[in-house]
Amino acid sequence: MIKAVIFDRHGVLDKVTGELLRNKIASYTAYHTQQTVKEKIQEPWDQYDLGILSPADFRAIVQDSFELNEEQTHDCQAYLHTIQPIQELRDIISILEKSYTLGILSDCPKDKKDVILNQYNQLPQFTYQFRSCDYTKNKAQ
Repeated sequence: MIKAVIFDRHGVLDKVTGELLRNKIASYTAYHTQQTVKEKIQEPWDQYDLGILSPADFRAIVQDSFELNEEQTHDCQAYLHTIQPIQELRDIISILEKSYTLGILSDCPKDKKDVILNQYNQLPQFTYQFRSCDYTKNKAQ
């Protein structure tokens, strides 16, 4: 019998995903696609999610790697810090909590953690919240 439901945040509870951020970065360059952005910065991105690489260092790597200006870099950071709830799922959380323990498992960098905590502290149904930057482990680990 299922006793708990663990949700991913990006793409499940929230429309903002790494893929969409990579698309935004790629849109500022003439020669990169979402896939080439992913390939070029995968290692620093993983370190950023794990809390090993600081948000400032990650932004600098992105800015330098793709020759972004300050405004473009700020726009990418602002997008990452945006929460766009998937309302259809939010609407059934109160139903699910009656039968299951609910949790969130998320690859989450330190600078988005506060944004997420503020948003999800308003959702007390989530008994457990696991963020990669708190454990220096990502979901795959």
